[in-house]
Amino acid sequence: MYAHSVPPQRPSHQISRRHLLALGAAAGLAVTACGDVAPQAQPVPQPSPPASPTPTEIAEGPAVVNLLGWPYRPDLLRERLDTFESYRGNVRVIHQQALRDYPVRALTSLAQEPFVDVVQTRDGLVGAWWSGRALQTMGDERSMEDVLDAMWPHARQATSFDGQVVGLPYYSDAMVLAYNQRLLNQVGAPVPQTLEELTDISLSGAHQRVFEFGISLNLAPKVFTNLPWWGLVYASGGRLATLDGPDPAAIAVLEWLRDASAVTRVIDPDFASATYDALSLERNMFAIVGAHVLRRLNQASPGTFAAAAIPGITGPLGTVAWTPLYSVATNATHPTVAADLVRFLGGPGPSGDFATAQFWLKHEGLIPAYRDVLVGADAQASLTRWIDPEVLTTILMGARAIENQWERWFLTWEHAMQVQVQAAIFGDKTAEAALDTTENLARNLATR
Repeated sequence: MYAHSVPPQRPSHQISRRHLLALGAAAGLAVTACGDVAPQAQPVPQPSPPASPTPTEIAEGPAVVNLLGWPYRPDLLRERLDTFESYRGNVRVIHQQALRDYPVRALTSLAQEPFVDVVQTRDGLVGAWWSGRALQTMGDERSMEDVLDAMWPHARQATSFDGQVVGLPYYSDAMVLAYNQRLLNQVGAPVPQTLEELTDISLSGAHQRVFEFGISLNLAPKVFTNLPWWGLVYASGGRLATLDGPDPAAIAVLEWLRDASAVTRVIDPDFASATYDALSLERNMFAIVGAHVLRRLNQASPGTFAAAAIPGITGPLGTVAWTPLYSVATNATHPTVAADLVRFLGGPGPSGDFATAQFWLKHEGLIPAYRDVLVGADAQASLTRWIDPEVLTTILMGARAIENQWERWFLTWEHAMQVQVQAAIFGDKTAEAALDTTENLARNLATR
């Protein structure tokens, strides 16, 4: 039972002013926690949480644990929190919600009283918060080897660093090529395997007046990551953090983006529109989106949409994945209970069956970070309604975690890369020059 687990090591001091300033610099670049590729916030009317108890009440009553997270289906999360309270006993969990101001509010809650106990984090923030000592370890990798080994490889990379487990997964998702099966059949083409085939099929559909633009890509600069770009690079076997100049595959992808946007014009020029909206309105036939988006699309139009691996320069060679986490705050008031809550929400749980991961897959289609969760009959039946489980499994096995996400300077670097990608697409720079700028910046940031 988790009540007898060993609590995480808690530093004897609080976050210093120096660390607070470092965290603030990272948070200043971020204004939203989820972005367009994470589940959309769906607040559900519910009673306001009880007022925080007085110190006397805390001493005499249950331990009050504060969880700061996103307002995504708080009604469903409340079900899991109620289950945890019943199992753990003498514990009350308060779910504090934030969206647009999430990074700044989370930073305040991590560094200033009243402290938060458990916090949701994700790529782009976890590295800065960990290096700034705002998060404490769940344990070393060896002590948690069974849990880590059960994860997809990319999820393991996103939850542990330098031998320490920093958090456990809320869910894990990967970018896929979503397509409208009816429109693809109307064009009379197979699912594309290369970017050249993707271009040709899109041109064919435009010539037949099936649509004006075949491909919808959300390439607008945004906080955290420009995931369609990362997915295309990884699908071509490329990298975005090199020591000896830009990766040739990344250059080739950026040259294709420029050509597809300005020459063949197969990409919808409205880069800022939500890709799943464009697909659902049948303005486009293809989009690069998170796998969970297929559930939303097929709920609105059953059986119309399917997923495939993202085409690459020579064929599909992988994709990018991301893994939001639950982590224990360094200044947690109840570190042992907080660690138990993280294991309950993000790990195997008290019965070892990853019940919370199964719960989110069943109710909201959130992809589990654990491979075996997809094998069960219930999971397969749930997935089949909106995505081919075999296709999804193959894509997840080949997915890669985002590079440099553990660096405290990740957001600065990634934001600069988005600017450079835009410059190349609009012809202000060559693809090689744009990527050379981003690689030089990464090297400079790494040596500071």
